[in-house]
This record gives sequence, C-alpha cells and structure tokens, in this order.
Amino acid sequence: MRQKESSSEGRSRNVSRRPAYLRGAGTRREDLEAPRETEKAPDESGRKACQAAVDQVDAKDEILLSWRVWLLPRNPLKSVLVVSSLIGMVALAYWAVPQWVFTILIAILVLNRIGPYIFPMKYELKDATVSFRTYLASNTKQWNELFCYHEYPDGIMLMHDPRTITGRMREGIFLYYDEKLEHKDEILRIVSSKLRPAKEALSGRPQTAEVSSRGGLLGAISRVRRLRQKNPPGESSPD
Repeated sequence: MRQKESSSEGRSRNVSRRPAYLRGAGTRREDLEAPRETEKAPDESGRKACQAAVDQVDAKDEILLSWRVWLLPRNPLKSVLVVSSLIGMVALAYWAVPQWVFTILIAILVLNRIGPYIFPMKYELKDATVSFRTYLASNTKQWNELFCYHEYPDGIMLMHDPRTITGRMREGIFLYYDEKLEHKDEILRIVSSKLRPAKEALSGRPQTAEVSSRGGLLGAISRVRRLRQKNPPGESSPD
C-alpha cells in the first residue's frame, strides 16, 4: 500500500513539475459547445439580413417586358447545317476518345454555345437587369454594366464600352425580335430609355492622352527627346 501511495505521489509531483503550457487547463465539452452556440446566432441573423436584401432587390426589379424567340425554324437550311455540324462534332469526339463521359461533356460544351439558336429562348427586360434563358445557357446583365446599343434588322445588340480592352473582350447580349415583330417598338422604347445608341455614345470619345503622360519605353524616349530639344548638346545648361 505504501508503495502504491508513494508511486501515486511521485506521479502527481511529476505532473505538477510539467510546464504550464503542457499542462493546460482541462477543457470541458460544455466550454467548447458554448461558443459554437453563440456563433450560430450572428450567422443566422446575417443570413436573414442577406435574404431580406435579395428579396428587396428582386421586388424592385420588376419585369417590364418578356417574350420568347425560337431561331431554329426561321432558316431551315442554316438549321440543317447547324444540327449536322453538332452531330459531326459529337461523333468526332467519340471517335477520338471512345468514352461516353468525355463525349457527353463535349456535347454539353457545344450546346452551351449554340443552345440559344437550337432551343427556344425567353427574354426578360427588367428595371435593373436584362437577361435570356434557354436550355444549358443563360445570361444576365445589369443595365449599368452595359454602355450602348446598336439596332439591326432582326434585333438589338447591347454592348459594353468598345473603347476599352475589357469592353471589347466582354460579351454583350443580342435581343432578337419575335418573328412577327409584335414587341419591336416596346423593346426599342425600353432599351433606349436605359442606354444610348452607339453613334451617340461613341461620338464623345475622349481624346487620347499625350505621349509624355504615357509610361513605358515610348514615354521615356519622348521625354528624352524633349529634354534634348530644350538643352542641345552644344549648349551648356545655366548654373
């Protein structure tokens, strides 16, 4: 018994000799669960606030006009070429890599690009956004993201600012008229109230900056030339 007591005392002494950062305070399960419960409350309140903001935006973004367009039956010859090329690309993909997963992936990627031509589309013009939806493809733009519009015989092209590289790279939205042109005037009225025509928007193109304000090698060469013109090599600069 004495040996057991002495061994237990020795263990307690060894434990007490351990550094404080190794001993640590015994954490209980209740102490760990308490902060988690307190963290759930702000998370839930934040989610409710975000959902309320989204609902408020959706409520303000009312639909001004919506119509459907199906481009496939309009031009039978072009439609036959598009469908046959689609089948040919899928067959070529399966011939190159005979795996159904790869073939289905290629088909989805191709349909995502030509889906607006093959499947019916639904356009929606809203107070804050313009969008179209079809199978495997959709696009939504804010009116304030777009810069101008250009009218064509069969629709209206909504474009970004073509004066910048970003605007030229970004894709706009083409609004096709319905086949009977029933909503043409209404579409033009809504679009013209949100954007300016391309000629009017691009007429006020800002002048290009002077070469001296440009950076890089060209700007450095122009600045050196100007300094040489002010101080020719034969003349000494005044002290």
